Amino acid sequence: MKRLILILSTLSFLCGCGGEKPAAILMSVSLTPSTQTSIDQGQTLNFTAKVANDSSGDGVSWSMSGTSCSGTACGTFSNKTTTAATYNAPTSVSSNMTVKVSATSVADTSISMSTNVVVSPAPTITTTTLTNGTVGLLPARAVRLNSPHCQPTTFPSVFTSSG
Repeated sequence: MKRLILILSTLSFLCGCGGEKPAAILMSVSLTPSTQTSIDQGQTLNFTAKVANDSSGDGVSWSMSGTSCSGTACGTFSNKTTTAATYNAPTSVSSNMTVKVSATSVADTSISMSTNVVVSPAPTITTTTLTNGTVGLLPARAVRLNSPHCQPTTFPSVFTSSG
């Protein structure tokens, strides 16, 4: 009888302790680069993504959106896999454009990570009409370089002639 009570007590104790669910393992997505990056029109940027605790091994799907663009006007992806993608900036933009690149877990689409890419237009060079001058001497006018990556700069130029 004592043995039966001991067995029932032990089973009761074990059943009471084992009734809780194990702690959930959290899934997360990390993206590299993870901070805002600036590139020029027509350039590319390589991204990699990792999904922590992705027991299915499904990886991510890739998407992009922009505030001043839609569809391929925001750019395109090439070399897409479930762990990497190459972002291809549009070949021509008229002003700085911000594109949000996102990697979303395939196993759980509520989990994603995003970063911004700022696409800048090509630098422009503005010249003014130059009066006739002597080859090898500084002109009476200056050349101005405008680039979204640096301050506008004005500098004199030396012109040469091969004829």
